Amino acid sequence: MNYGGGAKKASEALEVSMEIANALVSGWSNTFPEVSHYQKQVASKVQSNNYATNMYGRVYFLTNTDKAYKVGNYLVQGSCADMLKGYLIRIGEFLKTNNCKTQPLANIHDELQFLVHDGEEWIFPHIKRIMEDVEWMQVPVVVDLEITETTWADKKEIEIQAS
Repeated sequence: MNYGGGAKKASEALEVSMEIANALVSGWSNTFPEVSHYQKQVASKVQSNNYATNMYGRVYFLTNTDKAYKVGNYLVQGSCADMLKGYLIRIGEFLKTNNCKTQPLANIHDELQFLVHDGEEWIFPHIKRIMEDVEWMQVPVVVDLEITETTWADKKEIEIQAS
C-alpha cells in the first residue's frame, strides 16, 4: 500500500485470493487511516504543482502526475536518507572533537558502519543519542547498535543502559 499497490498487487505478491487481498487492504486502511490521508495530500499537491519537497529541502519533480502516488514514498525515504547523511556529519564531528580513532566505514541503506578503535566503546551511547535526536520527526527514532568482529552475519546487539 505504501508503494501505491492495492488488492490486485497484494493478491499477486502474497499469492492469496482477491477476497483475502481485499480484506488485508481494508484492514490496513482502517488501521492506518493517516497514511492514506498523507498519500492523498501528497498526490494532490504533486498533481497541482508537479513537485514536492522533503523535510530537508530536496525537491522531487514529476512531469507525469499519474504517478503522483509514488511521491509520498520518495518523501519519506528521501528525508530518511538525508537524515542519515546528517547523522554521519554530526557523528564525524563528535569523533573529531573527542580525538577518537574510530572511523566511518560504510553507509548501507539505513545503517551506518564504523571501524571502532579498541577502547572507544564509550562512544556507543553518544552515537545512539546523536541518531535519536530528530526534532521534526513526529514519531520517535529508535536506534539499535550492533557490533561484530568478523562478519555482518555474526553481529550482536549492544545493550545501552538508559541514562
